[in-house]
Amino acid sequence: MPPSTPKKIGKYDVVGLIAQGGMGVVYKALDPVLDRAVAIKMVTAAEGEHSELQKRFFREAQFTASLRHPNIVTIYDLGDFDGTPYLVMEYLAGRSLQSLLEKHVLTLQQKINCIRQVCHGLQYAHTRKPSIIHRDIKPANVMVLDDAGVKIIDFGIARFGQSRNTRTGYILGSYQYMSPEQIKNEELDPRTDLFSVGVVLYQVLTSRFPFEGSSIADTLEKITNSPPPPLRARGESYPPALENVISRALAKRREERYQSADELAFDLLQIEDQLKRGSLGGLLEEAESLMRQGELERAKQELVRILEVDARNRAAGEMMKRVQHALAKEQQGKRAQNLYLEAQEALQLNRVSDALACIEQALRLDSENPELQDLHRKILEKEKIDQILARAERACAVDDLEAAQRAVAEALHLDPDSMRARSFRAIVEGKRAEQRARYAKPSPPVLAPEKVEPASSNGDLDPVWSDMSLDLGLPVMARPARAPQPIRSSAPDPVRDSASRRPNPASSEHSLPAPARPPVVMRSPEVPHTPVAPRAPEPPRAQSAPPRQPAKVPPSPPADRPRAAKSEPIKPRPKMADPAPPARQPVAWGEDFLQIVEKQLALFLGPLAKVVVKNAAAQAADRKHFLEFAASNIKSPADRQAFLARNLNLLAAQAERALESSGARAAVSGGRGLTPSEIDRAARLLAQYIGPLAGVLTRKAAQKARNVPELYQLLSEHVAAKAERTRFLYEALNPPA
Repeated sequence: MPPSTPKKIGKYDVVGLIAQGGMGVVYKALDPVLDRAVAIKMVTAAEGEHSELQKRFFREAQFTASLRHPNIVTIYDLGDFDGTPYLVMEYLAGRSLQSLLEKHVLTLQQKINCIRQVCHGLQYAHTRKPSIIHRDIKPANVMVLDDAGVKIIDFGIARFGQSRNTRTGYILGSYQYMSPEQIKNEELDPRTDLFSVGVVLYQVLTSRFPFEGSSIADTLEKITNSPPPPLRARGESYPPALENVISRALAKRREERYQSADELAFDLLQIEDQLKRGSLGGLLEEAESLMRQGELERAKQELVRILEVDARNRAAGEMMKRVQHALAKEQQGKRAQNLYLEAQEALQLNRVSDALACIEQALRLDSENPELQDLHRKILEKEKIDQILARAERACAVDDLEAAQRAVAEALHLDPDSMRARSFRAIVEGKRAEQRARYAKPSPPVLAPEKVEPASSNGDLDPVWSDMSLDLGLPVMARPARAPQPIRSSAPDPVRDSASRRPNPASSEHSLPAPARPPVVMRSPEVPHTPVAPRAPEPPRAQSAPPRQPAKVPPSPPADRPRAAKSEPIKPRPKMADPAPPARQPVAWGEDFLQIVEKQLALFLGPLAKVVVKNAAAQAADRKHFLEFAASNIKSPADRQAFLARNLNLLAAQAERALESSGARAAVSGGRGLTPSEIDRAARLLAQYIGPLAGVLTRKAAQKARNVPELYQLLSEHVAAKAERTRFLYEALNPPA
């Protein structure tokens, strides 16, 4: 602000300077009570003119304080600042019509619209009781606001009703805009303002005054006696109706002019509508062309411009409805496409319910889209398959493998390429195989045939045979008693062999020696196999002896078991119990670990992941094998590798943290010595990653390490790859059972 600008005028805080002239100054200020911007007008004239300006100030306040019209400025307050009167009025955000004419920024339609609004404001002032005559209508006293509204300002020389100038020979106002009766100092009425409006209209159309002379007197003489030049003489084309409006508004005699401002405004409105129809026709054609080209937003903008000018334009209104409908449909199509992509993504992640919700919402937006219909059909099939596999999962949970197999077959019939159905089929087949193996009975032992001697007449039994028969549950057969024979070794003995080759005097020379009985071996899956030494060949018997009856007998007793004496009673030997296989200790997996793996596996297998995790927990011996078993159910190699990489890295990181924490605990407790077995295990584990050099490095690290965790930490530095280093630490912390 200039240095002379006051900071405060009355209760108003001065913000800045708006305008300054020879007679006064206008400031922009702020009303602190109502928190609104105001304009303050003050007198700055010389002392001789000060009294007359004060009268004009009070007159302006008196005339305009009661005026409330959209086209007339509103007066708020009147006051005195250090002996200088000031007038407080509403702050108008805009430019004067004079400044806009100098920049040539208004169209013909905007110019006519501006003059028409001035007529509305004057009609309101003229119809007051008593009527108020402005007497100084000119472009400088017309404000064009930023919202295209118009305000009339400066009622400083206004008069009530019939009035004359203040004194003869003294002219108030701008002489170029004065009416003939005003120049002649005759009584004035509202029609004098209409003459001034005609001058302003002529000026805004042509940028020239209708009456121009070489001097003020010459100009005033033309105003009173000469007609204005026609608009066509200015070299521009205007509607013919404008010539009639200008001619009637600038008539010399008041009786030939417009009798009211409303009458002039009505004629201007007719011309404005004609201009609208002409200019809007081109805009309407442009909007229609843009709509055919699919440029809906640009077409909408053109139609908005048309409706702003002519809100009752029927063609523009109907086209706007079509454009808005097309835009809404386009937006629905875009939204449906986004939902389509979301449904595809959810389906790939086996979130069938989410995919179904997205695609159904998309179909509500675009029900005729074939892509949406096809994806909807696929999702319904997927949902049905999931329901069938859920039924199979429930059947597996209660060991109803027949129902589970039927459900899997039904799912594969619907989608032969379903990875989940194939995986479930493999699981069901594995369970059926386990079930068959569990309930299968072992086959009886296979016995080699052996010839036995008939039972003796005294009915004595061979105690060894009796024991074997009782063990196997076979009938006991009698055989002749004979003295126990020594057990022969399978090694060659010259003395024994020569004795066996001597002839038996009791036998005939044609008698054949009895063939040696081959050793009989009893094989059973429950009893370990023990070789039996062959018996010594018996001497040839006389032909008069009764022939032996062939019979299938159990194998001979083991060589290290002596035969029972003849007089010993037969005692049944108790059956040996089947040796039970060693039971595997259950692994404490931890609920957090199982939930993490199930969540990761569900991305590839869906609800089937729960069954796979349960089976893996029952069969795997450690976490590494657990993950490999779970990954074997994933069909895609890339998905399988991704699943293993993510989870093995997670386990390795957990192992590394656990190893560090255990090392810290060992360090706090003072550590413990390294045993040779621990050093040897560390060397063998490291050799899997770096080769034969592991032994030397392990011995060196063992000299530095205070405990086992610190030893593995030192050795891990020799493993180059980070993934292998974390795996090395994981295997170090989780030794095989």
